[in-house]
Amino acid sequence: MRNYVFFAFVLLLVFTSWSAHAVKIVMISAADPPAGADVMIIERLQGLGFEVESHSQDEQDPVELTGVDAVVIGEALGSGNVTDGYKDVSIPVITIEAFVLDDMALGTDGTFNQDQDNMLNIVDAHPIAGNLSGTVEIASAIADICSVGEVLGDAQIIAEIAANGHTALAIWEAGSNDADGNPIPARRAFAFLHANLTPLLNDDGWGLFDRSVLWALDQLTPVNPEGSLPTTWGTIKTQYR
Repeated sequence: MRNYVFFAFVLLLVFTSWSAHAVKIVMISAADPPAGADVMIIERLQGLGFEVESHSQDEQDPVELTGVDAVVIGEALGSGNVTDGYKDVSIPVITIEAFVLDDMALGTDGTFNQDQDNMLNIVDAHPIAGNLSGTVEIASAIADICSVGEVLGDAQIIAEIAANGHTALAIWEAGSNDADGNPIPARRAFAFLHANLTPLLNDDGWGLFDRSVLWALDQLTPVNPEGSLPTTWGTIKTQYR
């Protein structure tokens, strides 16, 4: 019986290790090799157990996405180098760069902002919000926060800038409509991580980003009563290796 239990445990470890490495994310960075906030985001994604492949904004969009499970568009890049390159891809896209939202038919051009704040209002008790509610401090100091004055289509707003109500975190379900009434091929999310804000993020700020990525990949489970992050194959691997 002991041998059976040990063998089953070994199989679990093998399976969780394989699962952690099976999920691959492409990060569109400002440069190759990536630097600054792009590196911090890549390391955060790797900490969740994902394999991350960084590509420069200067490459042709979309980059090769065979075997890729999601795309993250960094904020430090120039939106003119990306435009609508990932609008129609059939895998989830998490964009931190607000200025591509109009190209993706998800936000109104001219309403993208760099708000000075470190507080967000949670306006939807979605699993992405975790155990957060009300006004939440997301960074150790006031800094630029990416926001949108008008999100479009079937957007679901999760958090807003506390000072002015601009959208800081929004999501779109697969099959919901974009601004043109066209169905969105896979989940989309907009997150607020300006390059100046990223180094200052606290656990609550990073947690909102983490859960946005996990939601996009359909790996999000509710947080426990203590408010820990959702369990992923990456965290299981870390705990039991």
